[in-house]
Amino acid sequence: MLRVLGTLWSSLGAYYYEIFPWTVMNLLWFVGALLLPTLGISIFPHAPYLPTVLVILILMAAAPPSVAALYYVARRLEDGENVRVRDFFRGFRLFFWRSWQLGAVDLVIGGLLAVNIWFYGTRGSSFLKLFDILWLYALVFWFLMQPFLFGLLVFQQDRRLRNTVRNAFLVVLDNIWTSLSMLIVGLVFMVISVALGLPILAFSGIAGAVWSTRVLDEILAKYPNTRRRSQEEDEAQGDATGDLGRANALPISAEAQRRSILARQRSHRR
Repeated sequence: MLRVLGTLWSSLGAYYYEIFPWTVMNLLWFVGALLLPTLGISIFPHAPYLPTVLVILILMAAAPPSVAALYYVARRLEDGENVRVRDFFRGFRLFFWRSWQLGAVDLVIGGLLAVNIWFYGTRGSSFLKLFDILWLYALVFWFLMQPFLFGLLVFQQDRRLRNTVRNAFLVVLDNIWTSLSMLIVGLVFMVISVALGLPILAFSGIAGAVWSTRVLDEILAKYPNTRRRSQEEDEAQGDATGDLGRANALPISAEAQRRSILARQRSHRR
């Protein structure tokens, strides 16, 4: 847990050195991923008609790509690249459709788990309540996967939906204590931030994306022969909707490792 906490602290420290572009990107993420969807959902009870549903869908269109854009920026940062606000829009464009596929499936899975917990929890039978405990464990595991889903989407060579979800599942399963530490530290950090009157820290998506990316890099360093797609490959594929390769291994190239090491050395020197 101390290592996870140290990674979070270093991610917040990196915010200080890139405060202007990070703040702008964080605001873009906040508007696209939180504010607009919340606005759409809030108006639905007052006008539950087909035009309203279309408006809600339009307002929610930017949510998954905004999250993917943050992880794209975080990946470039960890690869030793200089990040700018335009990188957020590049990631938004590259991962628009892929992020929607992942986000929709992720939301459906979470919703089904919640419905099952409610269903079995409201049954009178003690036997059925045992199933409620199992579904609760499944929901916790689903929460543990969240920091790695979009990080792997951006990072891995094979970006098919099945491969992304499977790899996130395997990462959590093989690193359960690290994943639990991230969940606990993240929740405690958010509670403390709000209690101290600093809610902006609780919604600092860019710092969270960098934190998750750094933890993911530390985890993947344990696995040999991992490789990720280069930025040139991303650009060559346009919006990343074409044939993205058939490799099933989790990624990282030697060049990406070298850039990541150089980036962290520069951060320590600062």
